[in-house]
Amino acid sequence: MPSLTHRFMQAVAVAVLSLSSQAFAAGVELGTEPPDSLIVTRNGLEWVWAGPCAGLAPSCGVVALHHGFGFATDSQWTTSFVSIADIASAFSGKCASPYFNTVWNHCDAGDITVGAIWQSPFAEPSHRNQPYSETFLVRTSNQVPEPAGLAFLGLGMLGLAAVRRTSRR
Repeated sequence: MPSLTHRFMQAVAVAVLSLSSQAFAAGVELGTEPPDSLIVTRNGLEWVWAGPCAGLAPSCGVVALHHGFGFATDSQWTTSFVSIADIASAFSGKCASPYFNTVWNHCDAGDITVGAIWQSPFAEPSHRNQPYSETFLVRTSNQVPEPAGLAFLGLGMLGLAAVRRTSRR
């Protein structure tokens, strides 16, 4: 039977782990745009590490696509990276799972080093389509501006034209 001290230490450990996982998730809402610090840009493409599971079923988690991010093609992979080591280096400490994964809020760097990357031509063949392989998402970095942004641009140009016209008189 565990001693009272041992049980107390277990309770403290559980409480600390619970608080730390809540603190990790605090301020991060699934479906929000990840910060620029978690986005890797390569050859006109923006990449995020979206989670520790395959992007589609069968999977150990569900990846939510948003903000223009989607699953990469082989061509996008080979345009942006040259090897597993290149991917691991580019994403060191850049896990965006809390923004995309409905189940997990972490990424497993060890999975990358063994080539467990979902739908990547760099993945080891036995890991490429596995439910436990890491998922990365991609989008083009030259996104089409939102209508509101275009409206502000138009208003700014009209304002400049008005100032210029007034200064001529």
